[in-house]
Amino acid sequence: MDYKNKYLIYKQKYLSLKKQLVGGTRFLSIPNGGGGEPGIANQCIWISIRDYLNYHRGMVTTVIGLKRQIGLGPETDTIEYDDYNQVLRNALERLAVSLRITLCFIYTRHDGTIAPYCLNQDGTMKPFRIINRGTGNNVYIATFGRHFELIVDGPNYQLERHRNSTIREVNPYQPKVRVKNNYVVPTQVSDYEERQIVQASINLVETNQNIDYFENQLKDIRKVINDNQEGLRNIKSIDLDIEEKAMLISSYEQMIKDGNYTIDTIRSKLELLRQEQATLELIIN
Repeated sequence: MDYKNKYLIYKQKYLSLKKQLVGGTRFLSIPNGGGGEPGIANQCIWISIRDYLNYHRGMVTTVIGLKRQIGLGPETDTIEYDDYNQVLRNALERLAVSLRITLCFIYTRHDGTIAPYCLNQDGTMKPFRIINRGTGNNVYIATFGRHFELIVDGPNYQLERHRNSTIREVNPYQPKVRVKNNYVVPTQVSDYEERQIVQASINLVETNQNIDYFENQLKDIRKVINDNQEGLRNIKSIDLDIEEKAMLISSYEQMIKDGNYTIDTIRSKLELLRQEQATLELIIN
């Protein structure tokens, strides 16, 4: 076995994880904050799919038509989508299957860029959640909190517009928050106290996303450390050239030390983020 090559693989994994601490890129989406149809409210996830069918397939349909197709009645037409609502979640999965589409959800930040943990090393988008994998028809949907918009132009990605599409408004994405049963950008809120609450809500979404991200980073880096510890044990137990063996042992030990330092750094960040989370929740509530 080439132990030197194995060490280099472990090192690359660790460096790749460290690079993922930064990121963010802008993109274009189809804004749908106003609802877009009479008789519905807070239906942006379904609107995003309706917009995909219009923009990419040239199909003109309605949110109500799509929802009735999968068994959702009028009582759901003003209920905001929530992953914890099993009825809505199952219905969304049925719709993806029936339309032969793969739903790819991308977290965004309060400045309108893609969150770093939703970007691969090559700059392509990396969904944090995928529904109905493997169709070949990826539908990228930006999400901020519980607001959703269809991505039509992003990093290394462009959704082709169908010649029969009636959609013309495509803009740089702006995150939105729910205020008085509607989704708005923060600058549209005139009342000072309400604007403070809205801004705190935006910051809380990003804080929660960062907590999730760093918790996943901890798991990944712990795995890399475990791999390096296994490699170190293997190196110590085999016969190699003395100088080469000493070099590999030193390299593994340094990688393990660096990994533990990174874990301590992430733990400190998580502690600060959780303090920020508690403060923001007090402002909102």
